[in-house]
Amino acid sequence: MNWWDSISMLEKILYILATSSSVILVIQTILALFGIGDDAMDGMDGVDAVDFDVDGSDFGVDDLADVSGLQLLTIRGILAFFAIGGWTSIFCLKTGLKTPFALLIGLLAGFATMLLLAKLMQMAMKLQYSGNINIRNAVGKQGTVYLIIPPKGKGKGKVSVVVQERLREFDAVTESKEDIPTGSQIIVKDVVHPNTLVVEKI
Repeated sequence: MNWWDSISMLEKILYILATSSSVILVIQTILALFGIGDDAMDGMDGVDAVDFDVDGSDFGVDDLADVSGLQLLTIRGILAFFAIGGWTSIFCLKTGLKTPFALLIGLLAGFATMLLLAKLMQMAMKLQYSGNINIRNAVGKQGTVYLIIPPKGKGKGKVSVVVQERLREFDAVTESKEDIPTGSQIIVKDVVHPNTLVVEKI
């Protein structure tokens, strides 16, 4: 307790952010290894994503989470940002670096980690879809929303659907008048792009 009382308020905030984010990130990783937890932890109720379709056929500005196909604002990405950014800032402060520089380095480290994680996820998705997957087999299947789907095709969300006996992740849009929140059960109605499903809430 004496140590806690001796540090500054800024350091206390950094320790809380870094420690809590690290613990949650470790728990999420352990759950993911057992195939559970991704639906709840990777979805972001209320945080949509800017959509940049690489082939130029689709561009949305509903949010700021997607940068050139990279999903930055996921729960995992934000946790990594606070964990790495927090610990980096704490380390810099302990070495005697001035507060503004320590915070700046922490922010840069956190953002770099979030960007790296998003890139790794993007590469994993490309490998996932490079297999012999016929996305048309998803039509009529039921699945779960883990990234909120905006209404009336205004943006893309994410869904998990079992296709060809494997749990797959797809971009998804809906024609319904209301958004489909994270955790909702959906049914696939159609395919509009190589990796985009049209879904309805069940």
